[in-house]
Amino acid sequence: MKKHSLEILDNIFWYIIYALPFLWYGIAFLSRNYTPVSLGSFFEFVGFDVSSSLTFTTLAELFGSSGILPLFDNPVVIQIFAWFVNCMIIHLAVDFLAFIPRLCHKFMDKLCQND
Repeated sequence: MKKHSLEILDNIFWYIIYALPFLWYGIAFLSRNYTPVSLGSFFEFVGFDVSSSLTFTTLAELFGSSGILPLFDNPVVIQIFAWFVNCMIIHLAVDFLAFIPRLCHKFMDKLCQND
């Protein structure tokens, strides 16, 4: 595969990860297996307790109803933002860890180019 198509696949993968709460909500809403459709069931299924994470409490203290800049009264919106921020942090960590082998591979190619 070309480098450009790998970047496109990488972007598609991470956008799917970012949109997982919305995809879960849409599938649960369309299947009608869950009478009360909520995003909390997604976070329980994934095993990620968003409401007790550091990002959720920080975002709630900043943008929650009793925060410094009260923009969102609904905690579900803050849960979605916390999911997105945590996914971005994980994406950054994965990119950083994948950068090291790619750099070593590039150096090895340069060193062995004349052989």
